[in-house]
Amino acid sequence: MNESSDAELGEIIPYGSIYIDCNASDIVLATRRCFTRYNDSDRREIITELSSLFQSPHHTNVLPCFSVRTGLDLFLECKKFPPDSEIILSAINIPDIVRIIRHHGLKPVPVDINIDTIGVDPRDLESVITNRTVAVIVAHIFGKWMDVAHLIAVAQHHRLVFIEDCAEAFSGFERMGHPESDLIFFSFGTIKVCTAFGGAIVKIKDDFLYEQMEKVYATYPMYGTREYLAKLQKCLFIHNMLNVPCIMKCSIELARLFNVDHQKMAVNMMRGFTSGDLTTSLRKQANTSLLATMLARLKQFDQQKHEKSQEKANYVVMRLPPEMKVVGAAARNKDFWLFPVLTESPKFAITMLKKLGVDAYIGSTQLDVIYPDDCQIPEVAIDEIEGESSHSSSSVVSDDSDSSTSSHFPLQGKYLMDHVIYLPVHKNVPYKLLDKICLALYMVVTKQKIKASASRAKL
Repeated sequence: MNESSDAELGEIIPYGSIYIDCNASDIVLATRRCFTRYNDSDRREIITELSSLFQSPHHTNVLPCFSVRTGLDLFLECKKFPPDSEIILSAINIPDIVRIIRHHGLKPVPVDINIDTIGVDPRDLESVITNRTVAVIVAHIFGKWMDVAHLIAVAQHHRLVFIEDCAEAFSGFERMGHPESDLIFFSFGTIKVCTAFGGAIVKIKDDFLYEQMEKVYATYPMYGTREYLAKLQKCLFIHNMLNVPCIMKCSIELARLFNVDHQKMAVNMMRGFTSGDLTTSLRKQANTSLLATMLARLKQFDQQKHEKSQEKANYVVMRLPPEMKVVGAAARNKDFWLFPVLTESPKFAITMLKKLGVDAYIGSTQLDVIYPDDCQIPEVAIDEIEGESSHSSSSVVSDDSDSSTSSHFPLQGKYLMDHVIYLPVHKNVPYKLLDKICLALYMVVTKQKIKASASRAKL
C-alpha cells in the first residue's frame, strides 16, 4: 500500500459507496428514446432481440418486464397457490418480496445464509420445508454468486418451484443462472450493473407457465413514457451527484455543513417503489423506450471492462486489515456490485472514516433481514457467528406443518446486517485513493482497539 498518497488524510475522497453504472450520455440517449415513436412491430422486434440475449437450451422462454417485483407477483398470480402455503426465501432480502408474498395470502419463511459464501446450506433448507412449502427463492446478493446446485436438488426432491434471484448479480452473459432453476430474475434498475434505469428479465423454464405469465402481463397498463422520462431526469441529477468527483465533493461538504445524510437521500430518490399500494405500482408493462434502452445497454456490455473493474475491488481485499471481514469472501463467484465489509463497531467506524475523508455508509441498499413470524429478535454475538460459519446454522428438521420456526432464526443474516458497512470501492475510484481508503481502515481498527482496551480497563 502506498502510504504517501498525493491526498492528505482527512481530505474528502469524492466517491461514494454507491454509484450509477453508466455515463451521462447513456441517460441522454435513453431520454431521446422517450421521444421516439415506436409501433407494435418495433416493440415485438425489440422484445425478440432482448429475449435472445438471455435464451439458453434450458431456458428458451424469456419475458422482459417492468421489474423483478413484477415478475414475482406475476408468477404468484398465475400459480394461485393455496392460502397459507409457505415460500422459503434466503434471509437477506428486500422487504417488498415479503410484501408481495403476503399479498397473495402466502407465508414467507426465511432460511439463514452463510456470511462467507452468501449461500444457503442445503441442511438448513431441508429443516424449514414443511408439507405447506410450495417454492424456494434464493437471492445472490452484493454481486456474489452462491452454488445453488444442492439447493435445487433439495427443491426437486420435494417437488418445489426453485427461483433464482439474480437481481444484484448480473455480471455478463457467461453467468445466466443455473440450468435447472425454474425461474431466474435479473434486474437493471438504477444502481444495478449495466443499468437501464429500470426493467428486468425473467427466464421461465416451463412452457405452460411462460404462456400464462405472458398472457397476464399483456393485460397490464403500460408504464408511462412521461414517468420514465421523469425518472431519467432524476437519474441524471443523481448521476452527477454521485459520479462526478467535483460535484460529489461539494455534495459531501454541504451535507456535512447542514448535517444531511446525502447518501440516504440519493438511495431514497432511486427507490423504484413507494410504501403505498405496491401491486398497483408494479403491475405495469415496460414501455418500448425502456425496453429499447435495456437492449442498447446490454448490447454495449463489455465483459473485459467489467472484469477489470473487479480488479480494484480485489486490490482493496488484499490490503484490508485482518480485523475487517469481506462479506462473501468464499462465494463461488466474487464480483463486487457493492463493497461490503463487516466491522465490530459499524457506527464508530463510519464516524471515524468520515473524519478521515472516506464516505463510507451504512444501509446503502434496500436489503434487510427477513425474520420468522412471531419470533423474538436476540442480540447476536460474534462468537455465535464464528461457531456457525463452518456448519449448518440450524439442525432441527421439520417433518410437519406445525413445526415452529423459532429454531431457525437467521443469526448470520442478522449479524451481517448489524455489522456491515459499505466502502467507496468501485471502478471509478483511482488506485491512489484506494490506498488512502486502506490506510484509513487501518487507522480505524487501531482506534477501535484503543477504545476496547480503555473499556476493559474501566471494568
